[in-house]
Amino acid sequence: MLQDALQKIGTEISAEKKNKYAPAVGSFLINHLRNNPQDAGNILTEGKTIAGSLKAMREEAQKNQDGGIGMLSDEEAFNIVLKYYGIHVNEKVPVTMSKVANFDISLDDLM
Repeated sequence: MLQDALQKIGTEISAEKKNKYAPAVGSFLINHLRNNPQDAGNILTEGKTIAGSLKAMREEAQKNQDGGIGMLSDEEAFNIVLKYYGIHVNEKVPVTMSKVANFDISLDDLM
């Protein structure tokens, strides 16, 4: 199951060539799965995609916008990704940027 989830992520990253954020989310998910292989089934859930997780981030940023600007910290963004896939964590997931591609996103980039 783990290999299937990793393959799904790789396929989605390749398919989203125009989306510069897909590799960042994909890298995060790959690192997460290496440390939490039991979550592979969540990644394989039908209808759940990296693009869908980016949409979930956009929606959350829109809810919290101030002056027309909605932003998320790396930690907030990646916790939204996990929540989107139905992966429950008891505390916020620390994001180590050395392990994840540089991920700087604004609401305008997602629209």
